Amino acid sequence: RTGHCSAIAAVDFYVITNYATLHRVFLPLSGFLIFRLPEGNPWHATRSTASPASSTTPTSTPTPPRTTCGACATRPRNTTSRWSRSTRRSPPFARELAGTDIDTGAAIAFPLGQTSIAAKTFETRDALAQGANEIDYVVNLTQVRAHNWDYVTEEMRSIVAVCRKAGVPSKVIFENCFLTEEEKLGLCRVAREVEPTFVKTSTGFGTGGATVEDVELMKANVGPNVQVKAAGGIRTADAFLAMVHAGATRIGCSAGIPIIEELRRRMEADGVDALEV
Repeated sequence: RTGHCSAIAAVDFYVITNYATLHRVFLPLSGFLIFRLPEGNPWHATRSTASPASSTTPTSTPTPPRTTCGACATRPRNTTSRWSRSTRRSPPFARELAGTDIDTGAAIAFPLGQTSIAAKTFETRDALAQGANEIDYVVNLTQVRAHNWDYVTEEMRSIVAVCRKAGVPSKVIFENCFLTEEEKLGLCRVAREVEPTFVKTSTGFGTGGATVEDVELMKANVGPNVQVKAAGGIRTADAFLAMVHAGATRIGCSAGIPIIEELRRRMEADGVDALEV
């Protein structure tokens, strides 16, 4: 495939705070514009050291971050970002970001996915009612490993239908590190039928993250109406580009900012304002 990097849908920046809440900044790219956090911002300190593998045990009393709008104010124009997090923290983020072009996403049954269809559907509706406008959910791995495709299809249909009715994107997290190729293909067949907005490789909490092989497999089998998000273990500019070449249109990584900075350095060194991928 040949095209400018503006074809890439987004880069997700993963951060885990010391009270174990997951945040993602979605940065749609227009020629690899950079999202910069202001110096002294507490997010600046956590982005380079925290990772999705961090402990999920709370170590301090949660307090809503008050820096999101400040960080937003420093990013280049013509970019749109999303802070995405657990449903419990959706309301303060939605309130703080009201009136900006930053959206609030929520992760459903994250990261294990082991709740009922009814529970996931309720959580999806509740997250949207609380201000979220993008939804991720983790498939029920027990049912996938049992090859109970009727259950998996019903679950995906239920959650995607809620998102579609609300006019918001939906992302289905496979957690490929725990699946056989047959099971990955089974999920792709379900996604091809149901058509969520994205299928996603990983939560970042499993034993492995995105691989080029998995992205290629997903892209080849989910059909033309479903996009692929690569997430987990993408720490370098070369790994980033490999995932894009493989067919990913959204990238999730804790090293998003240094990756984009490295790509911008390469572009400046080559005297170009876009990369062909």
